[in-house]
Amino acid sequence: MATPALPPGPKTRWPLANVSVFKDGFLEFLIEMRETYGDFSYFPIANRKFALICDPEMTRQILVTDNKHFTKSRGLRVMGQVLLGNGLLTNEGESHRKQRKLIAPAFTKQRIDDYADDMVSCTVDTMNDWTDGETIDMDHEMMETALAIAAKTMFGAKVAGEAKEISGAMSEAMKVFDMLADP
Repeated sequence: MATPALPPGPKTRWPLANVSVFKDGFLEFLIEMRETYGDFSYFPIANRKFALICDPEMTRQILVTDNKHFTKSRGLRVMGQVLLGNGLLTNEGESHRKQRKLIAPAFTKQRIDDYADDMVSCTVDTMNDWTDGETIDMDHEMMETALAIAAKTMFGAKVAGEAKEISGAMSEAMKVFDMLADP
């Protein structure tokens, strides 16, 4: 059986060529990949091939239409479960389908439309705390905003005071995840 052709991507003979670029400038690396190679590309890191998919229809095909033909990475399944448990992000197979069916009512078009006002409100609250000329840590601000949106849309709760504490705990958990992910 012939090996399937790879999508476009950087060619390198050095197995670790993309490691530092990918780790040190994650977003910039992905933007450059899309600009250089298009909506579907791959990049090798440490003798493994990773796909970058930026096309909405292809994403839908992978996540919805043909999801039975795709599996999560071993790293996400193993290390992700350490931090996140056996939830939707890390789970697969029949258990994943059952979990997805349980939460499906929360993600109907009408419910998502209803969430929009809360998302805008939380974002405006975050921006109202900023002052002109101030330097802010956008990663931190977006983490807090995402937590506020999740708490408001899922539980109807405001977590303005607790968001900093939760964000700090999440940051520490991500450091552990990064430690576990590094060979």
